[in-house]
Amino acid sequence: MWISRRKADALEKRIADLELQVQSQQEKLETFRNLWIERQKFLSKSSPKHHWN
Repeated sequence: MWISRRKADALEKRIADLELQVQSQQEKLETFRNLWIERQKFLSKSSPKHHWN
């Protein structure tokens, strides 16, 4: 299949844009995951160890 130079350029730009979006999403996920892990650590340290009887 042959496509025009203009279409090929447009496709390359679209792919580059998508790659940037994916990278940005991965960074957001990484940040969220790290925050979640820190939160879990904090909660496990600060949770009350005594029972109300």
